[in-house]
Amino acid sequence: MAKIFVIEDDKEIAEEVMQTLNKWNYQTETVNDWQNIQAEVSKAQPDLITVDISLPSFDGFYWTEQIRQITNVPIIFITAQSINNDGVRALAAGASDFIEKPFAMDYLIAKIQLLLKEKAIPSSTMVEAGDFRLNSLTNTVKYKDVSVRLTPTEAIILKILFKSPHEIVSKKKFIKFLWENDQFINENILEVNISRLRQKLSQLDDQKHIVTIRGKGYQWIN
Repeated sequence: MAKIFVIEDDKEIAEEVMQTLNKWNYQTETVNDWQNIQAEVSKAQPDLITVDISLPSFDGFYWTEQIRQITNVPIIFITAQSINNDGVRALAAGASDFIEKPFAMDYLIAKIQLLLKEKAIPSSTMVEAGDFRLNSLTNTVKYKDVSVRLTPTEAIILKILFKSPHEIVSKKKFIKFLWENDQFINENILEVNISRLRQKLSQLDDQKHIVTIRGKGYQWIN
């Protein structure tokens, strides 16, 4: 039974979400101490986390960044603001996906099921490109003797590039592969993930490996 950690300060919404999740046979936990959310997440060891943007101490962006320091489980960011602006910021902070308030519970459940399904896919094989090795089980990429952790979305992007060496992968292909329902997805969100991935790769090697091909997409260069 998967465990979902709900970070939502509106008690009515939190209770509704947890009751719905319980009906779907998910375990649920929520925040007791708003000053120590990271510690509570660490103790709970959830399989997935939902994070609201407006919280009593710091906001959802801050806590998403803090949580990403201790776990790589999927994080669904919930926003009541512009989905384009907050969605980009959420992904930059480390979220795996996002939804906009008000939302249907069935929509949230569908998002959760998809992310947990992706998380559960067994994969012990290493995907390689030059001196880079991506572990798609742990979402870590290693270059020689140094490694860095990626978000699930970043890992999928890198895996696609590794499997298409020197080929141009279109933005449309990335978006379709990463977000099954791309109704609210624009290219800015993909670009944020690519930019963040480039920054992490630069910690391993100062060469530029992900090249933008104007008007076409992205290409991996060893």
